[in-house]
Amino acid sequence: MKHLINFESYTVEMIEQIINRAIRIKNDPIKYANILHGKKMYMLFQKTSTRTALSFGVGMHDLGGAFFSQNWQDSNFAVADICDEVRYVGRNVDIIMARLKEHQDITEMV
Repeated sequence: MKHLINFESYTVEMIEQIINRAIRIKNDPIKYANILHGKKMYMLFQKTSTRTALSFGVGMHDLGGAFFSQNWQDSNFAVADICDEVRYVGRNVDIIMARLKEHQDITEMV
């Protein structure tokens, strides 16, 4: 399982590969329209978000995937152990995207 919390563990080459793939997708979106077909993303927001929610949701949709967006306070993340909730959510989706207030909460999710 890959995690992207920061770029510290990524080499320059790995970052270049990510950027180059993004450029290819942007230049030929039809070719990649179903690359994420059957994939699901859970978006969890502890912090308010407009740009992050919109860009991730539209991106997932444009690549053929599905997404579910949830506010932290409307979930069991607000009352339960983060690790337990991540395990459950992770069994149901392919990607978890979280915009959280505390870095410690993010590292607990890994």
